[in-house]
Amino acid sequence: MPTLAVDTPVEGVTQITLQRPDRLNAMNAELIGELHETLAAIAVDPGCRVVVLTGAGRGFCAGLDLAGFGRAPGARGLGQVEDTFATLLEQAGGWFAAEHIAPADRHLARTVDMRYAGQNYELSIAVPDGPVTLATLDVLAAGFAEAHQRMYGFIAEGEPVQLVTFRIEATGQVRKAEFQPQPVRGPDAVASGHREVWLDNGFVTCPVYDREKLQAGNIFAGPAVVEQMDTTTIVPIGMNARVDAYLNLILEAA
Repeated sequence: MPTLAVDTPVEGVTQITLQRPDRLNAMNAELIGELHETLAAIAVDPGCRVVVLTGAGRGFCAGLDLAGFGRAPGARGLGQVEDTFATLLEQAGGWFAAEHIAPADRHLARTVDMRYAGQNYELSIAVPDGPVTLATLDVLAAGFAEAHQRMYGFIAEGEPVQLVTFRIEATGQVRKAEFQPQPVRGPDAVASGHREVWLDNGFVTCPVYDREKLQAGNIFAGPAVVEQMDTTTIVPIGMNARVDAYLNLILEAA
């Protein structure tokens, strides 16, 4: 039985109807192959100006029907999954290169978010290494069934399963950061300016220090303000601030 119906409701318009209403028009290998062949024929038809794609029954298309890939000739449709991961792999490779991650320190993990047709939540299922084959789909289907049973307590036998989101997690192993103590430059810290600050029920004129210009060994008394890119530190009245050898700002009672 054909999985597509093609007709011309009006001149210049071709309507393609997915014909698997019992599976909510989920795409199996046969349907995907027919759709590609039909669209290729339409592409060279000068009389067609508009293509309308619809589905028979109550659902337009429930996604990819894993059960429909049993032993389809040529395994049509598997290439789409492989191509999607190939695109993600290329993006991951670009990130590795930009971050100067050595090939031996690169790690990849593929996952697919899956769900039953009609669900509005997905489960992330690990994709085994290697090329995407019919055996890969079997592993995904089994993994999804196991995860669904574990999470929700049941398996919907015979329901079409959607592959919703494809992901590659790229992890690079880098050298551990090393913190070296800085040479002590002395206690004198140079203020970059002054500011009126409301302290103890009144405005107080406070020196303002640039955090990036503070050096190991610097010491200054509050009230004071320390500015940096991501925060502002207030040194209250009665407190001293000192910069240690690792450029940490330490506040102590005067």
